[in-house]
Order: sequence, then structure tokens, then C-alpha cells
Amino acid sequence: MKKIKLLTALTLAAGCALACTGCGGSSKNIASLDSNWYSGVNFTHFQPTFTEGNKDAAGNAAYSAEVIEYAVAFDGSTAANPTYTVEYPQGGTYTTTFTSKILGEDEIEKITLDEHRGYYNSKTMQVYYYKTELTIPEVKFTLKSDNTKTATLQGDSIVTENYFLSVADYLSPVYSKQTVKSATPRNYQISDINAAYVLINREYESFYLNKNNSPVEVVTKTTVKNEQGFADYGYADFEGTENGNAKTSTANALNIENTANTLFDVSALNVVARACKLTSGANLSQAINLYVPWSNAGVTDFGIAGSAAPLVLDKTADDNTAKLTELTSKLQTAGLYEEKKDAEGKTIGLQTVAVNVGTKAGVTQTYWFAAVTSTHDNVGHATMLKLSTPVAFGLGTLNYTLKTIHSTFIS
Repeated sequence: MKKIKLLTALTLAAGCALACTGCGGSSKNIASLDSNWYSGVNFTHFQPTFTEGNKDAAGNAAYSAEVIEYAVAFDGSTAANPTYTVEYPQGGTYTTTFTSKILGEDEIEKITLDEHRGYYNSKTMQVYYYKTELTIPEVKFTLKSDNTKTATLQGDSIVTENYFLSVADYLSPVYSKQTVKSATPRNYQISDINAAYVLINREYESFYLNKNNSPVEVVTKTTVKNEQGFADYGYADFEGTENGNAKTSTANALNIENTANTLFDVSALNVVARACKLTSGANLSQAINLYVPWSNAGVTDFGIAGSAAPLVLDKTADDNTAKLTELTSKLQTAGLYEEKKDAEGKTIGLQTVAVNVGTKAGVTQTYWFAAVTSTHDNVGHATMLKLSTPVAFGLGTLNYTLKTIHSTFIS
């Protein structure tokens, strides 16, 4: 299958130059993880107040999910493609929902294949549930050699869902689903504007087999759909779908037991980066494996590295200061920032930590989280503040910046 390069935070368009400690050798490199979304990061299981349906001793609801909306904006200043450009005139939105669920038998049945169910508790199973929703209304491609040659298309609508275990079980994947409608860059060099993009309309469902709470096998069902405006073009594994009906292919089971590093599903990447040892800041460096259902490779080596890059929300100093103040106020209102002063009585500003994620060569995407300054009183819950991810083929950068905290859980 031809590799699809999506214009989203769903995965990396390419790789990055990062140290990959533990990538080789015969023994698995185990990721070091913390529950940084909790006030006490050393709590490795599921916090009751983060679990749907939890009640206090009086029978009152004592639960809240984390729901955050991000504004999506394009930065073309980093673009280096020689033959065409891309624009997102209306920007976009990206919403994340993070919670824990106790699944019943019917729900377990929906996210496991028949042959896998014997490996799970037949009555209940507790998991984390992480969902992302990306909406970009419009995308415009323009030929550099003749800027009258353009293509303006319906943009992206991408929803991902992921079920995985707790930090105690290394966030082991159980099930993921990606519903992708995307007008995605197709080539690096073009002479015809129609060669600049591919329209993708697909759904991927990945079912993991876990033994001893460790993933050993995955099966992915891929459905190609033919809806107006989003016919799926150019992929030989689904011949005839351009003018046909939806068609589903079930891949053979892929053995993932012997990966070099701890394995995660790509649609949980935001949580995986958030779970790293953020207190180590720029000293952070570890290798992981990601299962990417639309990739030829399937399982790919990735590196996670801390960075000293400051959180920048605007290119001008005054506007950047104003936006940082606004962001800090939003966090404080949600109980995710507590004003403190240094020895001289000066207010300590919002502390952040940057994390780069990518493969061993190429470009990277960068996260900024609220820094973990105390493992026992983690006020900021390592909230994701911004994500910068490259657009494929050197076409620029998409920035996802925290806009609205709709809810945050009780810790």
C-alpha cells in the first residue's frame, strides 16, 4: 500500500534527528512513563475521579473528563517546497477528550476480535479513552510556476479514538480507530496542480491482542469509502474504489511482540509524549515504537527528546507576552496554574517543557506541556499547551494552540 502522509497531528509527516537509546540489541527497551495528567504523577493506575461514573460516599457524581479545544493555524514561513504551496485560509479546530472507562461485556466485544476475547476479563475491563477531533474547513494548493493554477478543496475531518491500559501496564494499546477525510499533499515536485494532492476517505480499526498486558499482535481493518468530495484515489490495495462503494480489507495479523522498544498506537502519541519524564526537561531521551496502520512499515522506531525551546505564541514580543498572559489566565481559571513568587517577590511565570518526537532522520513535531515542577503536587497536570507539526513535503507547519479548556478532571 502506498504510504499516506496526513496533514495532521495524527502522525509525523517525516522523521527527526534524535538519539534513539536502546533501539538496537536483543532486549526490549522499556519506556519510562509517569501519570503526568494527575496531581500525583507517581500514581500509576486509574484515578477514580478520572473514571466515568465514579461517585463519592454520598452517591454524588465525583468525576470529570479532560476536554480541551485547540486553535489550528498554518505557518508558511517554514515552507521550502520548490514547486507548490499550501494554505489553510480558515484555520481549524482540534479537540481532545481524555478519560477512563470501565467497559462492560458489550463494549469489550466491540473493540476486540472474537479470537482475542479470551485474553481479556469477560465481564469488565478498565481502560483509558483518548479521542481527538480535527476540523480544517478548507485547503488551497497553488503552483509556484503559475500562481493562477490553484486547487481549493474541502479540508480535513479526522477523528481518532484510542483505548489503552494504565501506566502500570505501559499504556499498552487495546483498540484504535481513525476516521480520515483529508485533502493531503501527494508529491514533493509537481508540474500539474492536480498532482499536488490526494483525497483520502478511509477508516482504520486496529485490534490488539495483549498477553500479560503487553501487545503481541495487531489486526487492522481498513475501509475505503466513496462519498461526494472525498473519493479515495491512487491506492492499489483497494482497486476499483474510485467509482465503487465502500470496501473493507482485513490485514493479516502482525506480530508486534518482539519490537525493540515499548510499543504504542500512533493515535495515543499525544498521551505518550505527555507521560514522559517531563521533570528531566532537556535531558529527556528515550526510544519508542509506534504502530501506524496506514504505513508500509507498520511498526516504526521513534525517538522522544526533551528540548529547551521556549513556548512562543506570537512572533512579536509584545503580542507574545499578551498571549502568554492570556493562556496563563485560562489555566489559572481551570485550576491548572498557581501563582508563586521567587525569593525576591517576583511572580514566577508559567513554566513549560518542550518535547520533540520523530524518527532518526528528518523533521520533527514539537509539544509544549505545562512543566511538572512537583511529582506530588503537579498543579498543571502537564496540560498540552501547543503542538507544532510539519506539513508533508516541506510545505510549512501547523500549530495547535490551547484555546478553551472545556473541562478538566478532579485529581
